[in-house]
Amino acid sequence: MVNGGSFAHIGIDTVIWGEPVVGPNVIQYNSRNGIIVERSSSARIAGNDISHNRTYGVQVALASQANLSNNTIDANGGDGVLVSGGSGVNLGADTGDGFLEQPNATKVNNRGFGIRCQVGGYTNGRLGSLNGEGGVQTSSEGCINSLIR
Repeated sequence: MVNGGSFAHIGIDTVIWGEPVVGPNVIQYNSRNGIIVERSSSARIAGNDISHNRTYGVQVALASQANLSNNTIDANGGDGVLVSGGSGVNLGADTGDGFLEQPNATKVNNRGFGIRCQVGGYTNGRLGSLNGEGGVQTSSEGCINSLIR
């Protein structure tokens, strides 16, 4: 959990000469969410396996922001990624194949949607193969969606 105006690198240890030094994590089988970024916090989440969590793979809420790239986000009990409460998520970059630019992947569908946005959030970047049993994405209640395939 990244909470209360904090910042975290999850899956990246450091950047040397402009290149990330990666230390991927396996974030699985949690009794609730895999990763939570909330209450005016932000995170760069890259190169991780985020799967088989009881609800959401990644939840970004309450005026927070996250950059997600090159993660495997699958087989979670809810949505792969939930964005809500005036928060935003960037999925990789619109172009490029660098580690921090690549989209995320799903091998086994999440139970909900690949990504869900609600209550004034935004989603941006490439969807990659992010997916769920409910579909690739859904937006409601004032969300701004600028995702591309």
